[in-house]
Amino acid sequence: MLEFCQPECLIRRNHIGDWGTQFGMLIQYLFETYPNPGDVNESDIGDLQTFYKASKSKFDKDADFKLNAQQLVVKLQGGDPKYRKAWEQICNISRTEFNKVYQRLESVLPV
Repeated sequence: MLEFCQPECLIRRNHIGDWGTQFGMLIQYLFETYPNPGDVNESDIGDLQTFYKASKSKFDKDADFKLNAQQLVVKLQGGDPKYRKAWEQICNISRTEFNKVYQRLESVLPV
């Protein structure tokens, strides 16, 4: 986006996959929504923003969900393979969506 507004951008960087509370919410919601998250694909989750909003709403309203999501982050940071795999799934969906934006930007950026 910065390059689109300012063509002299020298470093292109998009940080994907922060292991903080947001991913804890997303992964906890993924496991609650889909009993076997390994079988979930991009079309199952649909719009990641909508998925995030639903997880955030539950996080704000449900104390047990909030606690589970926070504990899940600790497990994710500790390298638990079950949660790491779910994290990778969500990151891959994010990359797919970001790539659509990048392609659109390339079509309008000066060469």
